[in-house]
Amino acid sequence: MDRWNAWELEVCDESADGMRARAELRNLTTGRVVATAEDANGAANDDCGVGYAYPTPRFGERLRVTVWVQDGANGTPRYRAYTDFTA
Repeated sequence: MDRWNAWELEVCDESADGMRARAELRNLTTGRVVATAEDANGAANDDCGVGYAYPTPRFGERLRVTVWVQDGANGTPRYRAYTDFTA
Protein backbone atom coordinates (compact mmCIF):
# COMPACT_ATOMS: atom_id res chain seq x y z
CA MET A 1 0.00 0.00 0.00
CA ASP A 2 1.54 3.27 -1.09
CA ARG A 3 -0.58 6.29 -0.24
CA TRP A 4 2.04 8.63 -1.66
CA ASN A 5 1.71 7.01 -5.10
CA ALA A 6 -2.01 7.57 -5.79
CA TRP A 7 -3.01 5.02 -3.12
CA GLU A 8 -1.47 2.16 -5.05
CA LEU A 9 -2.22 -1.37 -3.79
CA GLU A 10 0.24 -4.01 -5.01
CA VAL A 11 0.35 -7.78 -4.50
CA CYS A 12 2.93 -10.27 -5.84
CA ASP A 13 2.60 -14.03 -6.36
CA GLU A 14 6.10 -15.36 -5.79
CA SER A 15 5.41 -19.08 -5.87
CA ALA A 16 4.67 -21.28 -8.90
CA ASP A 17 2.16 -23.40 -7.01
CA GLY A 18 -1.01 -22.88 -9.05
CA MET A 19 -2.35 -20.37 -6.53
CA ARG A 20 -2.88 -16.66 -7.02
CA ALA A 21 -2.21 -13.77 -4.63
CA ARG A 22 -5.01 -11.28 -4.00
CA ALA A 23 -5.33 -8.07 -2.00
CA GLU A 24 -8.18 -5.76 -1.08
CA LEU A 25 -8.28 -2.25 0.38
CA ARG A 26 -11.49 -1.57 2.28
CA ASN A 27 -12.51 1.81 3.66
CA LEU A 28 -13.91 0.86 7.08
CA THR A 29 -15.38 4.35 7.53
CA THR A 30 -17.61 4.06 4.45
CA GLY A 31 -17.79 0.25 4.24
CA ARG A 32 -16.65 0.25 0.60
CA VAL A 33 -13.96 -1.78 -1.11
CA VAL A 34 -11.89 0.93 -2.81
CA ALA A 35 -9.13 -1.15 -4.47
CA THR A 36 -8.32 -4.73 -5.41
CA ALA A 37 -5.21 -6.32 -6.88
CA GLU A 38 -4.40 -9.82 -8.12
CA ASP A 39 -1.29 -11.62 -9.38
CA ALA A 40 -1.62 -15.16 -10.72
CA ASN A 41 1.60 -15.76 -12.64
CA GLY A 42 3.74 -17.17 -9.79
CA ALA A 43 6.85 -16.00 -11.58
CA ALA A 44 8.47 -14.18 -8.63
CA ASN A 45 9.21 -11.21 -10.87
CA ASP A 46 8.30 -7.53 -10.97
CA ASP A 47 5.06 -8.27 -12.85
CA CYS A 48 2.82 -7.83 -9.81
CA GLY A 49 -0.88 -7.03 -9.61
CA VAL A 50 -1.70 -3.37 -8.97
CA GLY A 51 -4.91 -1.56 -8.09
CA TYR A 52 -5.59 2.10 -7.33
CA ALA A 53 -7.98 3.31 -4.64
CA TYR A 54 -11.18 4.96 -5.84
CA PRO A 55 -12.61 6.94 -4.31
CA THR A 56 -9.41 8.17 -2.73
CA PRO A 57 -9.49 7.72 1.07
CA ARG A 58 -9.70 10.94 3.04
CA PHE A 59 -7.48 11.95 5.92
CA GLY A 60 -8.69 10.35 9.16
CA GLU A 61 -10.67 7.49 7.56
CA ARG A 62 -10.05 3.93 8.83
CA LEU A 63 -8.76 1.47 6.22
CA ARG A 64 -8.06 -2.27 6.09
CA VAL A 65 -5.65 -4.07 3.75
CA THR A 66 -6.42 -7.78 3.43
CA VAL A 67 -4.20 -10.26 1.55
CA TRP A 68 -4.70 -13.94 0.77
CA VAL A 69 -3.99 -16.70 -1.72
CA GLN A 70 -6.54 -18.80 -3.56
CA ASP A 71 -6.67 -21.63 -6.07
CA GLY A 72 -7.94 -20.12 -9.33
CA ALA A 73 -10.22 -17.15 -9.93
CA ASN A 74 -13.10 -18.54 -7.86
CA GLY A 75 -11.15 -20.63 -5.36
CA THR A 76 -11.58 -20.52 -1.60
CA PRO A 77 -9.41 -17.84 0.04
CA ARG A 78 -6.61 -19.29 2.20
CA TYR A 79 -4.11 -17.83 4.65
CA ARG A 80 -6.01 -14.54 4.94
CA ALA A 81 -4.27 -11.75 6.88
CA TYR A 82 -5.13 -8.09 7.39
CA THR A 83 -4.05 -4.88 9.03
CA ASP A 84 -6.03 -1.74 9.86
CA PHE A 85 -4.71 1.82 9.77
CA THR A 86 -5.82 5.45 9.61
CA ALA A 87 -5.36 7.46 6.42
